[in-house]
Amino acid sequence: MRVLYTLYTARLSESESIGSDMVLKSLAEMTHDGQPIKANQFLFKAILVNTMLAMHSQQGLTEQSAMMIQGTLSGIFNAQIAYAEGDRNHPFLEEVVSLLCNFFESTGNWRSALYMWHHFLGIQERTFGEVKKEMTMTFKKLATIYSQVGNPSSSATYFEKAQDLMALSLKDA
Repeated sequence: MRVLYTLYTARLSESESIGSDMVLKSLAEMTHDGQPIKANQFLFKAILVNTMLAMHSQQGLTEQSAMMIQGTLSGIFNAQIAYAEGDRNHPFLEEVVSLLCNFFESTGNWRSALYMWHHFLGIQERTFGEVKKEMTMTFKKLATIYSQVGNPSSSATYFEKAQDLMALSLKDA
């Protein structure tokens, strides 16, 4: 509820996504007596929701809107790392890393997409402690991107991991 309220409040003063994005960013960068005020997860979530709306409302990303979205996601990623006290694999980062993965895929930046999907897998491994069915989609994404960039052996490795998890899920069902 707080996320929607924060997003709604930002949109009260700005009718378009870019304007509300600026309002949300200024809230995240507030200071008191020269010291930055740590934004909380509700503000980060509101910025991410606003960014997702911008990613999906475009009929095709222009270079300018893609740069704005990448800048916003990168800024939130870095702010959340600071919020998690430097822990780059904190589960709190899962959502922004997932959005970065999808953003890089949608823009055809396969190298960055691979890097972020591996980062996402690291977060999942830390969260779950072992290979779990929740990782199936991540393995499929890695297999697909490795295939896209012409690395069939890595693609096959991740595809097999995904198949093994799907088989375990069916057996457990």
